[in-house]
Amino acid sequence: MLFRMSDGSHDVQWTSALRRPKRSGEDERTYTTRFLPEKVAFLGVEKKSIVAVGSYGQLKDRVNRYYFEAGLDAMMETLEPKVVLVYSTMPDDIEEKYPKTMFVEYPDWASLMRRGK
Repeated sequence: MLFRMSDGSHDVQWTSALRRPKRSGEDERTYTTRFLPEKVAFLGVEKKSIVAVGSYGQLKDRVNRYYFEAGLDAMMETLEPKVVLVYSTMPDDIEEKYPKTMFVEYPDWASLMRRGK
């Protein structure tokens, strides 16, 4: 599923390609060409644009982290984004794999509530 919004000066393209496979059904079937002729997770998203991903809840266990990283790797290879907006946090070891991309983190609601903001 792809969402697109505009703030007037920039288009921001939101992709749900990196969600949990059990929750949203998106796994290698959507971000590879193993099952379909195209990577449907990224259809309609411009290369070298600004994209947004959510890491909230995706990094706590091994299986979810595997799918998150595999989807992110596929997205980075396919779209070559200049900027990735991250809802929650992006671990340093993942971010360091993409030195040409700027990652901008936005705290998730639960983290804000724990900090009392």
